[in-house]
Amino acid sequence: MIVLGSKWVSGVVLAAALTAAAAEGPAPATPAPKAWTFAGDRDYETRVKESPRNKPLNAASLVLPHPAARNILPDPVVVEAGQYAVDYPDRDRIVWAVVPAGEATAAYLEKRKELLAQNKAADLVAWCEQNKLPACAEFELRCQLAGFQSFMAPGYRPLLARWLKLADARQADYSFPLPLAGEWTVMPDRTGHHRLKAGAAYAFDMMIVKDGRYFKGTGAALDDYYAWGQPILAQADGVVVQVIDTNPDEPPGRVGPFSGANWIEVDYGGGILGGYGHCQKGSAKVKPGDRVKAGETLALVGNSGASGYPHLHFTMLDPQNNSIRGRFRCEVRNGAGWKPIDGEDLRTETVVRNSQPAAGR
Repeated sequence: MIVLGSKWVSGVVLAAALTAAAAEGPAPATPAPKAWTFAGDRDYETRVKESPRNKPLNAASLVLPHPAARNILPDPVVVEAGQYAVDYPDRDRIVWAVVPAGEATAAYLEKRKELLAQNKAADLVAWCEQNKLPACAEFELRCQLAGFQSFMAPGYRPLLARWLKLADARQADYSFPLPLAGEWTVMPDRTGHHRLKAGAAYAFDMMIVKDGRYFKGTGAALDDYYAWGQPILAQADGVVVQVIDTNPDEPPGRVGPFSGANWIEVDYGGGILGGYGHCQKGSAKVKPGDRVKAGETLALVGNSGASGYPHLHFTMLDPQNNSIRGRFRCEVRNGAGWKPIDGEDLRTETVVRNSQPAAGR
């Protein structure tokens, strides 16, 4: 969703802002050169194969599953060295994290059994934090958040705030190009609406700006907006896992329901997916199960759902559909020129484009 203030656009009716106070996003990370790989250097199968979760364990480990995979792995379990974390072809779909097993994790499993039997899930999170088991604390928070049907439900926001403090410290293992061609502005999240839900905490809203404006003419029509109808591109080769394509596009200035956004989701392997929202009705070029290549068009930028104005909402995701703090390879406008980045966050209020080939190539 995007809400535009007078600093950004004039001449159109402003969208209704969320009433929640804005929440600060994570501080930009300092890249760790050996901690990530460019997604374009690996194909889908290699990213799946190279994931540490898809290899035998080097040591006895506590395996923490995605809450959505409880039908396969209901609870955390200790797995011995030399074994796979779980008997499943792509373990990233089942396993969220693996941590070394020891006395602390054994105590956690005992305390977990005790406190959950007493319906004291909040006490369990506090216990994990006090005993310096951040992965276990985050796992328990993820389990609790997964139990809510809506991010607007009472009790959701305090849990989310605790989860964000832990999730902010991590970034994706792969760096990705942008899902768009040409020059785009990374919009500021002035209402903090992304940070109100686990599925969008590290999302970005992208628009095209020309001469300080987002539209031609009055901005009263959807096709006045420069972003309208632009191709949304696969960021790497992968497998399409979800397509929602039948919701109507709202007129400019009208915010539709959250459930009304058209959506494309692609599994890029290695436990990372890309989610693309507010797509134009009927514009999907793919269907679930399709294999796509990097740069292939998935759909077109639209204005469906809680959008307000045509733009692309996108985020990297895990198989639980929780937003991941991404890494990106692209170029950022720097004065009259461009500065390349790789393995870094996108900063809001910057103009970005995908990396251009070197001269002569």
